[in-house]
Amino acid sequence: MISYVKKVNEEIGLITIYCALYAEAQYLIQYYELKKESGNRHFQVFSNEEKQMRLVITGIGKMNAAVAVAEISTNCPPGEADLLINFGSCAGGENVPIGSTIMGNKITDAESGHTFYPDMIYAHPFTECEVETLAQICERVQDESNSAYDMEAAAFYEDGNNWFGTKVFICRKVGMDSGGCCRSGGDRL
Repeated sequence: MISYVKKVNEEIGLITIYCALYAEAQYLIQYYELKKESGNRHFQVFSNEEKQMRLVITGIGKMNAAVAVAEISTNCPPGEADLLINFGSCAGGENVPIGSTIMGNKITDAESGHTFYPDMIYAHPFTECEVETLAQICERVQDESNSAYDMEAAAFYEDGNNWFGTKVFICRKVGMDSGGCCRSGGDRL
């Protein structure tokens, strides 16, 4: 996806990818030859200056996502051509099968009721659908919706919009389960 966006849109600057978990980021770290940066106390940050890429592992949940975007953007203010990507796993209703990759074209924060509509300005080969951000995924997902469910996208979009604007946000999720693989309390396995 990232290489595709760069080929189609040569004016892209630094790409910053935010993932909640190392397991979600591991392949990207290896594929793009990202090296761990030292000096970041709150989040693991990996980068490759030559490829103009940075990856931040935030931890699970909206609070961690918002704090990570704010802290990284404060320390390294984004340029006009920079790109923010939220990449990670999601649970899906019946129409978001395990292993499928989706792009969020509508993001809803279930707690606040706020809905966001990212500009879909980059060509991509993925299915588009709504991503609903929940505090817990376990019980809500057993439905026949076309939605995907995660625990961070709304916070990435809301805080990322303050730094990057709506035209530089991509929400890409991979269906990993139907929501039943959570421990009590909503923690993802």
